Amino acid sequence: SAGPAKPPSAALAGGAGGDAARAGFSAEALPEWARAAAQLVVLPFAVVFVGFYFAVSFLAVDVTFCAVAAAMKLAGKGAERTLHEMQAMVFRVWISPAACYLETFGGLRMELTGERLNGEESVVCMANHRQFADSFICAAMARQVSRHGDIKCIVKRSLLFLPVFGLGAYLSNACVFIKRSNPASSSRLLHQTFSALLHDHSPSTPHPRPFWLLIFPEGTRLTPSKLAASREFSLATKASAHPPVPLLSHLLVPRYKGVSKAIAELRPTLSAVYDLTLAYADHGNPADPRPRFLDLVFRCALGVPRVVRVHQRRIPIAEVPGGGAASETKEGEALRDWVYEQFAEKDRLLEEVEREGRFPGEELEFRRVALGYAACGFR
Repeated sequence: SAGPAKPPSAALAGGAGGDAARAGFSAEALPEWARAAAQLVVLPFAVVFVGFYFAVSFLAVDVTFCAVAAAMKLAGKGAERTLHEMQAMVFRVWISPAACYLETFGGLRMELTGERLNGEESVVCMANHRQFADSFICAAMARQVSRHGDIKCIVKRSLLFLPVFGLGAYLSNACVFIKRSNPASSSRLLHQTFSALLHDHSPSTPHPRPFWLLIFPEGTRLTPSKLAASREFSLATKASAHPPVPLLSHLLVPRYKGVSKAIAELRPTLSAVYDLTLAYADHGNPADPRPRFLDLVFRCALGVPRVVRVHQRRIPIAEVPGGGAASETKEGEALRDWVYEQFAEKDRLLEEVEREGRFPGEELEFRRVALGYAACGFR
């Protein structure tokens, strides 16, 4: 029989402390009043930066680019590729200062393990989902191979209404906003997106740009209550489902249809599937993964890295079921089973992180955003 679910924790907090010790400084050694005073001093700088960044984002992305995009669309289909290249450049320029800010002021650090990724590949990238910062972390992984301007994320439609970021992500073609309560509409929108990617990467297209299609198959952020409901669903369907829905301790049961549809339709252009497993340090409250996005934005790290561990797996598309002469139904079933298998493996990896304090495998170098690069965003 299945035991009770463990809290959705991840890596032990010791990793972040070790990094701080190696840096030769730890804000934890400061008295509480000194830390509070330091935060009070730096908070106005954070507010000024965020306000300025929002203003620049609105002017540079949400207004100027809206006019440019409208003009390019009026120019006809021949201008579509130029428009997409401009969108990639705009998104790269737009996101670089934010990434630099989160890594410098917020102290965000990634500990990478696993396989090296290739910036010349078009891929579907799937990751587990804990909080809003996950998208920035996945974008940081894309930046390691210079693909952060070519990332496209499938997200819920409500994020479209986030001030500045929602409209900016829409105009820069960085997000596909789907309405989960309307499956027919979502399916049409995904098909249009995949068709556009296939068109941009057809054999007749010279020098196509590789892309990352980012999907969070869980469909929502992990919380203790959602984890309990997910496990109840797995147990309830154990006798009837074939194969059984996986019983996971650190992840929600994945909604496999989105990632399966993406792989099935984009297979001719894909080189691999990248599987990213994110592990946040456990600060004693499993409902509150750290570092929280608002902490990264408004609370200076004071020299103490806020660590997120990321394990990278590259799965060649030839090893992903489907394709060939298989029927659509058979391919869908094979991809469903494959997605379940990948999440069972991710759950095992998170179990090892909780036990050992790190992911298995080779430790990879993480390249932070240079201040000069953040100022212009070009590469």
